[in-house]
Amino acid sequence: MAEDCVTKPYFAYGSNLWLDQMVRRCPTSPYTSIARLPNYRWLISERGYANIVRSPGDEVWGMLYDLTPPDEASLDRYEGVPKSYTKEMIPVELTNGREEYIQRMSCAIKDGVRKGIPASYVEMYLLKPLTLGPEVLRPGSSGSQGSNPN
Repeated sequence: MAEDCVTKPYFAYGSNLWLDQMVRRCPTSPYTSIARLPNYRWLISERGYANIVRSPGDEVWGMLYDLTPPDEASLDRYEGVPKSYTKEMIPVELTNGREEYIQRMSCAIKDGVRKGIPASYVEMYLLKPLTLGPEVLRPGSSGSQGSNPN
C-alpha cells in the first residue's frame, strides 16, 4: 500500500473550516469534500469552543479531510484530545464526492503501478477520465469508450 495513502477521515465543523489553519496544522492532509452530518447540532461549548451534539432533525455542515498519521497526532495536540475533545467515528454524507474519489483513485493508481500495472494503461484509461471529469464516462461523449458506473 502507498504509505502516503494511509489516512483517516476528519470532519471539520468549527475553526478548522478555515483552510489556512488546516494547512498550517495538517500540511500533508488534503481537503476532500464538503460533508453533512445529519441529526447533530453545532454549538459553542461551556469552554467556548465549537462542538456538536446529537439533535434529531438538525444538521451540521463541514469539510472533510484525509488525515495522515503525523497530521492526526498534530491535530490531536491542537485540539486537546483526549482532555478537551474525544474522537468518534460518525458517518457523514458527502455532497461533492468527486474530490474524495480522486484522492482514493490516486492512491489506488500509485499502488497499482508499484505492483506492475503498465503506466501506459494508467495514462490512457485511468488518468484521462479523472482529469477530464465524469462526463467522459457517459455514452456518446467525446472520448468515451462506453459507460462505467464505478
